[in-house]
Amino acid sequence: VGALTAFYVLVALVLFLGGQVSFVTLALTIVGTIAANSLFDALRSTLDRFFYQRQFQLLRENLRRLATEAGTGQTLPERPQAILDALCRVLRIQRAFIALAEPEQYVVRATHDALSVGQTLPAPALMATESIGLLHPEKRGLDGMRLLIPLSAARGQIGALVLGNKEDRQAFTDTDLDLVQDLADQMAGLVFGIQQQE
Repeated sequence: VGALTAFYVLVALVLFLGGQVSFVTLALTIVGTIAANSLFDALRSTLDRFFYQRQFQLLRENLRRLATEAGTGQTLPERPQAILDALCRVLRIQRAFIALAEPEQYVVRATHDALSVGQTLPAPALMATESIGLLHPEKRGLDGMRLLIPLSAARGQIGALVLGNKEDRQAFTDTDLDLVQDLADQMAGLVFGIQQQE
């Protein structure tokens, strides 16, 4: 958006300085360019939501099923894997995993082309108080990963959702982050409930 805006403003400024256009045209070009380019991202997000509405519904359905199973006294099911796969499909994420906290370490419980299930990571590698972007993931032993979203419940952090790059290498939008945070919060509450029953 910034690059396109700068380009159009530069062209309009050159034309204005050359006497080709008026000051009003210059001002309208700047305002119109910023508005149009800003709306483009919102339009893309809206179209994504329209075309991927069914996948969003499936994602939430998996969470509802996990909530139902949490009330039956069952142990932690394989549902987190289905939730993770659906999340990666909807947001077109290449790699991701969910790890749950155990004493002094985290254990991978669901994966999508990332670390293997059962693999352990030291607690400091996945500790976070809020969602963070991983600028140097290799320092945490999380090569190729981009986002760390803690799963927090009443007694603190009980796990982590770790996401890699999107397939198109685009940055995560605010809409993406809102969805991921919403799912992480729901998942944390459900996992905590199951752990309490166990």
